[in-house]
Amino acid sequence: MSNLSSKLLPFEFARNNGLLVRETEGDLVLSPGATQWAIAEVSRTNSGFSAVKQVDGEAFDKMLSALYSGRKNSSESVMEDIKDFVDMESAAADLEETGDLFTRKMMRRSFDYSTLFWPSH
Repeated sequence: MSNLSSKLLPFEFARNNGLLVRETEGDLVLSPGATQWAIAEVSRTNSGFSAVKQVDGEAFDKMLSALYSGRKNSSESVMEDIKDFVDMESAAADLEETGDLFTRKMMRRSFDYSTLFWPSH
């Protein structure tokens, strides 16, 4: 490992801009879609890299996933939690709509039955 200090980037920044900083290796990994401004910003905020590597898109995606998976409270895990929450929220909304239909149907039935027991004058 190099004596240079490299900081792990937030997951969304790394994914959206196509670059990774690997702390253990101390290198900067670029995908084919890496943006120039992001490379400049990451270079500015880190004290240097042991190497700069360019990889194809598939290799980049695998490295990104391997680097961020398993990290407690990583942006990747937070994003997965958000996706799960949104899925649960939409399922709950669907259930609520179904419940509303059921309640309205029951209200109509109870109204119809009530006229049998309390005739109007």
